[in-house]
Amino acid sequence: MSSDLTPPSLPPGINGVPPVAGSVFRGPPPPSLPTPTSASTKHAEFLLSFGEPLHPELDEAIATGDGAQVSSELARARERYPQTNVTFNTALQCAIKLAVPHEQLVSWLLSKDADANLQDAWSETPLSRAVEFGSLNVISRLLDAGADVSKGAPLHMSLRRKDNSASLELMEKLLVLGAPVDKYQGEDSSAWKEVGFPRGTALHSASSRGNTRAVQLLLTHGADPLRNKKLGASEIPDSSPYEEARYRGHAEVMSVLQKHIRSDDSFHRYRL
Repeated sequence: MSSDLTPPSLPPGINGVPPVAGSVFRGPPPPSLPTPTSASTKHAEFLLSFGEPLHPELDEAIATGDGAQVSSELARARERYPQTNVTFNTALQCAIKLAVPHEQLVSWLLSKDADANLQDAWSETPLSRAVEFGSLNVISRLLDAGADVSKGAPLHMSLRRKDNSASLELMEKLLVLGAPVDKYQGEDSSAWKEVGFPRGTALHSASSRGNTRAVQLLLTHGADPLRNKKLGASEIPDSSPYEEARYRGHAEVMSVLQKHIRSDDSFHRYRL
C-alpha cells in the first residue's frame, strides 16, 4: 500500500463549485474581494467633505495633556489651515470630548481666541459637547466666555450625560439661560441634511428615553408634547413626543404628557 498521503489532483471545481484555497481541490484560488471601507474611514471622509480638518498629532497631544506639544501642533496646524478659529476650535472640542482633566487647557485655548460658539458640521458647539462630555467647571468656563445656549443642541446633549442628577441640573440651567425648548436638533446643519436623519426636540429625546423628570421639566418650560419630528423641512406624521413614549411603552411618561395635551380632536386618538 502506498504511504503517499498527498491528496490526489482533482478538477478545479465540481458541479460548478469554485475551488477553495487550502482545500484538496487544485486550481487557482478565488480572486480576493476588495476590503470594505471601515465605518471610521467613511466617517473621516464625510467630515473632510465638509471641510473638517483632521489633526491626529494634535488630538494625541490633547489626550495626553502635554501643553507644550499642544502649542507646537497648533502652530503647525495653523500653517496648514490658516482660517480663523478652525484649528483652535478643533482643539477645544477635542479637549472637551476626551474629558481631559486639564481644565487649564480649555481656558488656554479660549484665551487664544478659540470660538466658544463656532459650530461643527453637525451644528454642535463646544458648549453642547461640554454639556455631554465635560465637567461642570468647563461648562461654566465656556458660559463665562460667551457661549450661546441657543446654538447647537445643548438640551439634547444634557440627556446623554451619565449622571442623571447633573443632567437635570444642567438642563434647568440652560432653560433659565434661554435655551429654546422646542428647537430641533441639527438645525442649519449641512451634515444632518446630507445624511437625512430625522430631527426631534429635546422632549422627543426625553420621551423616547423614558426620562420622566426631564419630560416634566421641559413641559414646565413650555415644550410642545404634540410637535412632530422633521425629516429635512417636512414633518413626519405621528412622530410626536407622546408617540415616542407610546411606541416604547413608557406609561409614566405618557401619563405626564397626557396632562399637558390640549383636549382637541387630535388628543382623542390617544388613550392610556
